[in-house]
Amino acid sequence: MKSRHRIWLLLLLMSIICAAFIFLYFQFSFTIRSRDDFQQLSTRTYDSFFVSMHSLGTYSAEDFLTYLNSDTLLANYSPKNLKELSRYLDTALASGNQITSVFLSLDPAILWNSCRKNDSIFDTQLSTFLLSYSDSHPEISFEIFLSSPSLSHWLKLDEAKTAAAIYAYRRLISDLSGHQNIQMFFAGDQYWLIANPDNYTDDPFVANEVISQKLFLYTFCDAKFQISDTTADAMLASLQELIQRERTTPTRYPDLSDCNIVYFGDSILAYVTGSYSVSGYVSGFSGAGALDCSIGGTPATVAFPEIVSRFLEGEEDIAHGNLSIQETLSSDKKLVFVLNYGLNDYFGRLPVDGDSPYDVDSYTGALRYGISELKSAFPDCIILLMAPTFTDMPPLEAESVSETAAPLTDYVNASISVAEEMGVYSLDNYHTLGLNEDTLELYTADHIHLNEYGRLVLATHIMDTLEKILQQE
Repeated sequence: MKSRHRIWLLLLLMSIICAAFIFLYFQFSFTIRSRDDFQQLSTRTYDSFFVSMHSLGTYSAEDFLTYLNSDTLLANYSPKNLKELSRYLDTALASGNQITSVFLSLDPAILWNSCRKNDSIFDTQLSTFLLSYSDSHPEISFEIFLSSPSLSHWLKLDEAKTAAAIYAYRRLISDLSGHQNIQMFFAGDQYWLIANPDNYTDDPFVANEVISQKLFLYTFCDAKFQISDTTADAMLASLQELIQRERTTPTRYPDLSDCNIVYFGDSILAYVTGSYSVSGYVSGFSGAGALDCSIGGTPATVAFPEIVSRFLEGEEDIAHGNLSIQETLSSDKKLVFVLNYGLNDYFGRLPVDGDSPYDVDSYTGALRYGISELKSAFPDCIILLMAPTFTDMPPLEAESVSETAAPLTDYVNASISVAEEMGVYSLDNYHTLGLNEDTLELYTADHIHLNEYGRLVLATHIMDTLEKILQQE
């Protein structure tokens, strides 16, 4: 009996020592890793600061200054609980700076776990370490972005952990709602954001620089994706449905990893760059290499042959994407060209046909000329010529080279005819994309340019078409 008692005492002592060691480790780690932040908060001049429970490495203080006129200090350390966060608030408020805004990125699941998944502890810590500051400083705006991890993160969790995380989001939103100087934002139910792995860094909680800037603009500047007690149930239900759907019947995207795709076109392709562009979606979902030579505002007329010429001469400044021109052309992967022109020809009232078949001063002539140059340089390539997308916007009123204004459908029909004539593939985005009078608000940002959802739809259309083409080749 005495021997057993000693063993239990020894185990208890070891447990106490272990717990103390862990506690001291995390305290020491927090002190060391956050020391530079506290020094900056104490000595620098600023009017706002940004603290996140995940890395802020992809955010830019310059964006805060440019778009919000705010001198914002971005923390390097990521607090792991509300008590650590309160240290930042204490230091900033004691700095002598006139703080106007506090920007926070909070992870409800981490907060919930740090409170031992206990409602009472959660409410107490939230009240003590955050709400007490917002309530005592009504002059300060607290802008809170809730973590929006990638879909791959959610799919790695089992249903119980998913439910617990969603519950944590709901609890946090409920507790923070009703405070006049607190605004919350959540983009984690947006499929275009969370489904594309290329929107994130190696960390499923940290978006890449392009997406981080976009989320910054959408949330802190435009107040988009706001979430509150009244909207939380619908938004979180949408996220849960998305996760469940992808668990049971995952969305299938073609495997185009053996292809390098070069894009030529106008702002339908070039409206944004990076992982949430049309080419970015195609690359992220299919694995295709991407070289985007599209330029906003360009018609096919005159411009397309010129851009093709610059591409063939290897002018790297005309392209962006995950490949260079040299990498694209030196690869043994299948070379694919995706062409999208017509809207600017239509808006500019440029002639559909010219004096000769290869008259570059016309829409069809320019298409023929550019395609012939690509086919001549790359006989084994695949060329997909897309018809312009639907718009209800009229042509520009300015004078143009054409005295008559051809309807947009003339350019649509012309692109289809040129594709057949030149022996290349055609994709009729005007009639088959699903973009029409009834869906313009859903698909576009301004009745012309595709929004995030519209770009994803177009990218999917391209991927599905290329998969069918490759099966025929």
